[in-house]
Amino acid sequence: MTVALADLILDLQEDVPPVDGIPSDAQYERAIKDAVAEFSRQCGLVKNTFINIISGTATYNLPSDFLKKIEFDSPYDPKHGVMITSTGIIPFGNLTPFEEEITIQNGVMTIYPTPAYTMERYLEYKAAWVLDGSDNYPLTEDEVEIVMLKAKAIAFEKINNASASGVFRYTIGNMSVDKSGLGDGYSKRVGEFEDKFERACKHYNGTVRIC
Repeated sequence: MTVALADLILDLQEDVPPVDGIPSDAQYERAIKDAVAEFSRQCGLVKNTFINIISGTATYNLPSDFLKKIEFDSPYDPKHGVMITSTGIIPFGNLTPFEEEITIQNGVMTIYPTPAYTMERYLEYKAAWVLDGSDNYPLTEDEVEIVMLKAKAIAFEKINNASASGVFRYTIGNMSVDKSGLGDGYSKRVGEFEDKFERACKHYNGTVRIC
């Protein structure tokens, strides 16, 4: 199942209408994207793929939905002290032990020292929900409900912050308008939706969804 980003934005605008233009259209969109990102951090999927290691190449682009490495298979067989690659067997010993350091930054994995072998290596990772080429998220109905809890908290927080900063106090001619007193109500709604989101994430994490 997929759901369009545009539809999620419309739903959020209906559930949390703007107050004097806040949230703006851009803020509604940001709220949805930030909510999906936070849901991904707390409840990310477990996925796997293969990384094609090429001799002489140290850096490799990871999948666009990559969040965190769970397992990256070592090419080294410690029982026999060898590495079995597509080009043959590479022996290791006490004087030349197998050593490797993996670093990951901004979606790029770096292997040190630079591999001197060619082979496929299995990668299991925590994955995020990301937009496809048509701006759709691969979310189920239950997952959408959880995401919208966080999105509503973010939207109400925007309104609450504007209220606290005095944006809702202004004067038109001889008439003064002061909506800042509504802030306490918005702050309460932020807390309510944050709590609901946290509980929903804990419940969701009681199941395993592997893609």
